Amino acid sequence: HCHEDFLIVHYGVAFAGTQITAKLTGCFLYCILAVILRASINDLGPMRDSAVKLLEARRNRVLQVLTQKITEGLTGGGSNYKDFAGYARQAREVEAGEWSSIGHFRTSMATIAAAA
Repeated sequence: HCHEDFLIVHYGVAFAGTQITAKLTGCFLYCILAVILRASINDLGPMRDSAVKLLEARRNRVLQVLTQKITEGLTGGGSNYKDFAGYARQAREVEAGEWSSIGHFRTSMATIAAAA
């Protein structure tokens, strides 16, 4: 708000032709008034109602569940990765260790696209 007080004091009609001390005093008083008004308005009513609290609780729960699932995925605490190994496109080559027979990502995708 303090940048607004400079504009009001510098270009406003109320301070036209006044000395710099009067303009600085006007800026200072405007800032003080803005802080007092904001504090009094914040004290009059609650800033958060029950809907906001509910949304915050839901968001925190979603974050908690996502963090748990990600941790399970990273640590292997969830499903066993070997259960899904046979579903990979080149699972046989990976299991056999035939790394040179597995193509580059772009060539693999081009081969899949051509086959479709």
